[in-house]
Amino acid sequence: VRGLQDAGSQDTRPVFIVGMPRSGTTLTEQIIASHPLAHGCGELPDIALIVRNLPAQLEQPLAWPDLIPLLRGESLQQPIRRYLEAVTRHAPADALRLVDKAPLNFFHLGLIALMFPQARVIWCRRDPRDIAVSIYGENFSLDEKLATDLAGIGHDLHAITNDSLGARDIQVRHGGDLYASAGAAPDLLLVTDQDVVNAAADGADAEQADLDGFHASAAIEEEEEEGEAERTRLR
Repeated sequence: VRGLQDAGSQDTRPVFIVGMPRSGTTLTEQIIASHPLAHGCGELPDIALIVRNLPAQLEQPLAWPDLIPLLRGESLQQPIRRYLEAVTRHAPADALRLVDKAPLNFFHLGLIALMFPQARVIWCRRDPRDIAVSIYGENFSLDEKLATDLAGIGHDLHAITNDSLGARDIQVRHGGDLYASAGAAPDLLLVTDQDVVNAAADGADAEQADLDGFHASAAIEEEEEEGEAERTRLR
């Protein structure tokens, strides 16, 4: 976009994990946040709110992305400040990566690229059939209208089909194994949890993530969930 190439923040800390809900975004965030210099921020609403508020900010009736031609470098400064305030609010001062796992930020990657051209983007993928069944069976909030309608789930699945911004492509196979897709090739390249952390770190001088601790914690949580499910069955 002409005139906006140098308007964004050069902050290298933001990491955006995107994709469909139930595609492995939470697991990916937890793996990255196991690194001592990474902080998981959860699903921040701020990018979606920034998009919603842009017409009022610019005093224009157009919505994103139709208002792109009206954007100027100074137009991005307020959204950038707002987002950085949100993403650093609970983060340690020495955090080198700030992970936002709001999955539907996928639809706003164009604005994210303008605001934070140095940000890392991790695109989580999973078999669409598994995603559809998982979403349909989940008790989402009433605001998530797509979750109660298979046609709506299919519409969003169809929309999230190509990687237009070079997002790091991580496919999460049901069962917990992490794979990275090699472009359009049908073969999947197995990567380790540490590779996922390294993808987010991408050159940052950092220690090894405490993945043993992460997996131990995950195993305890899984055992507790299975125990609770068994108690519920016996009631």
